[in-house]
Amino acid sequence: MTQLAKAPMADVAGKTAFITGGANGIGLGISRALVRAGANVVIADIRPESLAQAKADLGADAQVETVQLDVTDRAGFARAADMAEARFGPIHMLIGNAGIGVMGPVLDARYDDWDWGLGVNLGGVINGLVTLLPRIKAHGQGGQIVTTSSQSALIPVNYSAIYTAAKAAILGLSEAIRGELTAENIGVSAFMPGPCKAISPIAANCARPPIAATAVISSERMIWKSGPSLRFG
Repeated sequence: MTQLAKAPMADVAGKTAFITGGANGIGLGISRALVRAGANVVIADIRPESLAQAKADLGADAQVETVQLDVTDRAGFARAADMAEARFGPIHMLIGNAGIGVMGPVLDARYDDWDWGLGVNLGGVINGLVTLLPRIKAHGQGGQIVTTSSQSALIPVNYSAIYTAAKAAILGLSEAIRGELTAENIGVSAFMPGPCKAISPIAANCARPPIAATAVISSERMIWKSGPSLRFG
């Protein structure tokens, strides 16, 4: 009888996870679960107040570090990884969760809308992989990559072209690298949540480009909500 191989991170106690968008919503839930399982957690998010609140909520200072990060900032990603390793040593898990709910008519989408939505939702995942995968491979202790895709990658909905394109790409990327990384003892999982409440785009690890930030917001343009909004994953 064939015995199933043990997942690289079947036991996360004492291991370190780097979580983007980890200060609220899905990311905070993942952070909480990992802390309870005995892992060290580095929470990366763009708003200092969200990071402070997340650390207070988790109440496990010995296991939790926070770092302010815009996931589109590649140099910032490297600095954040350096800080995480300085605190906890090797990083074993990368959870690429930071994302924004980008909804609106495709006919009104401009280049900066596409650049922003894809830059955060897809580019943030890619930046995490390029920054942390070589470090995970180098320590040779195994690891796990978790990407937050979305059910919209499988069941697209109207007015979500930018968001769905990014999330479908994340799913394809995850499936493509899974077999490739098996030989390195690095697992890959794509998380496919349905609709959930999310905070504003700015709080979700992204800085809106200046041109788009000054754009008139209306039902005729892409919708960038400043309060709680619905995010599909």
